[in-house]
Amino acid sequence: MQRILFIIVFTWIIVSPSSAQNQKLVVWFADGGKAYYDLEKLPKTTFENNNIVITTDDILIHYPLEDVIRYTLETDITGINELHDNDIIIRQKDGNILLQNINGDISVKIFSLDGVLLETINQSTDKCVFISLNNYMSGTYLLQVKDKTYKILKK
Repeated sequence: MQRILFIIVFTWIIVSPSSAQNQKLVVWFADGGKAYYDLEKLPKTTFENNNIVITTDDILIHYPLEDVIRYTLETDITGINELHDNDIIIRQKDGNILLQNINGDISVKIFSLDGVLLETINQSTDKCVFISLNNYMSGTYLLQVKDKTYKILKK
């Protein structure tokens, strides 16, 4: 199975080198962690002695196959870092979220993709709300602001 995935990833790299700009090879681990490798650096994937080996010009790393659950390609679909919705401006930069144009009381909730509530922020302000995502692992989260839910990506 890993060899088939390797062939798919390798073929994808060769067929679309110009689109590699925002793409990453992602190694997913059984403990929930991930390792990212920019396709611009042309990572090579091989299998040696029950290890998956990732090689670029500046790294050589071995991962035991029993620790790896899969590896995939990920693409930044958009470069959207700011969203205007009903006078509220939502900005995301450097692992932080800034909500602007808040008038009065606001409740912001952050959920994991499986629906677990991770954090609730209640504030009364007429300016902005700052939310740090530094304590969260890289991944996708749901941000609920008033009656709307937004999908956010923590890199």
